[in-house]
Amino acid sequence: MRSAGSSKRAAASARVAGCDHVEVRRATIPDDWPAGPFDLLVLSEICYYFDLGELDVLLARATSSLASGATVVAVHWTGPTDYPLTAARAHARLAATTGFLPAVSHHEDRFLLDVWRYDPPANP
Repeated sequence: MRSAGSSKRAAASARVAGCDHVEVRRATIPDDWPAGPFDLLVLSEICYYFDLGELDVLLARATSSLASGATVVAVHWTGPTDYPLTAARAHARLAATTGFLPAVSHHEDRFLLDVWRYDPPANP
């Protein structure tokens, strides 16, 4: 598991001390996207900060690093913001991603939570 985030790296590193399968590092997403393959991708409170073009870049990098059968989880707050995308728009774009097969969809007044299984398209 890898976590790419910019907040409280030392605290995160301390929480996973002794977990050899976990790497915590500071990165700019999607520019510093780590190599895979990954079997889990969690997009929590991040997708609506991108415009559609930037989100497409993020999704291209993400899907190139996912293992077949990987789980993709997205959760976003649905309240009013001044972000480029709403939670609904971000989740709609995620749902339209090639290879994302719906597994769970839980929508409430205050948040959206969707889970997909990644089944990459076959290479010709």
